[in-house]
Amino acid sequence: MDSGRERRIDTRVPVDLAAHLELKGAQVPVRAVDLSVGGALLECRNLDWPEPGEAVLVSLALDGRRLDLLARIVRRSGEIRAAVAFESMDGACESALARFVRARDRQRLRTHLHLLG
Repeated sequence: MDSGRERRIDTRVPVDLAAHLELKGAQVPVRAVDLSVGGALLECRNLDWPEPGEAVLVSLALDGRRLDLLARIVRRSGEIRAAVAFESMDGACESALARFVRARDRQRLRTHLHLLG
C-alpha cells in the first residue's frame, strides 16, 4: 500500500557535518544531520528557513573537498530543520558524495553488527 509519501531510493546516513547555506548572497552556517546522494537534512537555530520549493546553494566539506550543491528546499521540519533535495551536480561531485555515504553506511553496519555480538 502506498502511504502517499515519497519513497527514498538513496541510502541516507546520519552525520554531523558543518555546512553553509547561501541565502540572499550571505553564507549561513548550518549542520547537516543526515545525508544521501539525493539530499540532506540541515539544522540551524535562529534561521528563517526558505519556503519549500525555493532554490539554495549548500556547501559541504567531505574528506577535505568542498562540494557546492544546488538544492531545493523540500520541507521544513519544525523551526530548526529543513530537508533539501540536490538538484544537479557534476560526476566528480556525485562520486565523492556516493563514496562518503557508502563508507558511512558500512561503518554504521559494522557498529550495529558489533553491538549485536
